[in-house]
Amino acid sequence: KYNHWELKGVPLRLEVGRSEVESKGAMIATRFDGSKEAYTGDVAGIGAFIQAKLEAVQTAMLAKATEQRNSKLVVITNWSDFVPALNDKCLCLTPFCDEEEEEEKVKEASRNEAMDGAAEDERCATSVAAKT
Repeated sequence: KYNHWELKGVPLRLEVGRSEVESKGAMIATRFDGSKEAYTGDVAGIGAFIQAKLEAVQTAMLAKATEQRNSKLVVITNWSDFVPALNDKCLCLTPFCDEEEEEEKVKEASRNEAMDGAAEDERCATSVAAKT
């Protein structure tokens, strides 16, 4: 029953059962890291508590996403480094050339080198060539 809301991206789950009602509290589950925290403060203050928790989740998610992106960000200046970086699923920053003919050459050369003579699977929606 929780999976529906997890798929929708709701970051917190507020659990209120018999024991929480008796203690005038709630259990707050964070879906991002799987942690649970009991809220035992004043019922009127739960909104501020949840707001602070949501801001902390957003900060943690942004930090994790930024770290993951930066770990795959590579500056490439040599062709010999280009295809291996693409194969490692890196985001390659390369010198810019505003010529469509050169762009097609890079796509073709990277595809040929990555395929290493093998035929491309026609069922595949994307090729292994460089994307622009």
